[in-house]
Amino acid sequence: MAAAMRLTTKDVEDAFGVTPMTVYNWRKGTPTREPLPAEVEGRRVFYRAARLKAWAKRHGIPLLKDPEAVSAHSKPGPKTAPKGEPG
Repeated sequence: MAAAMRLTTKDVEDAFGVTPMTVYNWRKGTPTREPLPAEVEGRRVFYRAARLKAWAKRHGIPLLKDPEAVSAHSKPGPKTAPKGEPG
């Protein structure tokens, strides 16, 4: 069984096309909408792709991009020095 895909808040923003504040508000929930399922580890917040998709479907919120595809492209690459600076 493959490990569940962990997404960052940035991944969620990209998948839904929303701002960080929208994701924050979704995590809090409302009287008519359950909170966006998240996992908190210290100061870091993660989301599981399958739970995110299920939550979006239950609440009729369209995903603009597949969260798993967004996550694969949003990981930082190797750090490099800017041009003209020693690396």
